[in-house]
Amino acid sequence: MSLSVHQRIRILIEQTNDAFACYDAVNADYAEFATLALSDFKDALENPHLTRGQLTGMLRRGMVKHQDKTPGSWSAFMAAHIARAANIGAVVDGGFYRSVQDE
Repeated sequence: MSLSVHQRIRILIEQTNDAFACYDAVNADYAEFATLALSDFKDALENPHLTRGQLTGMLRRGMVKHQDKTPGSWSAFMAAHIARAANIGAVVDGGFYRSVQDE
């Protein structure tokens, strides 16, 4: 059985968040740290053209949006945000990063 894009992203976010939590002295936020797994995010989103800047932008906007929500599953919220942002970007030819900013 194949995992959905949302499920693959959620698993990847949980794994990168767990790894980030293990490093107290990292001079980066979660979004920057998660770019170490850029190739995994490209695979999960099925977007070989995803850039480091696009990924950090999506993650940071998701982190800000999550602050306004009631407590819940951070990884589920972020996976839905990333999947939605990636889908919006796929619709706009060449405007992936710009379209995500305008959500």
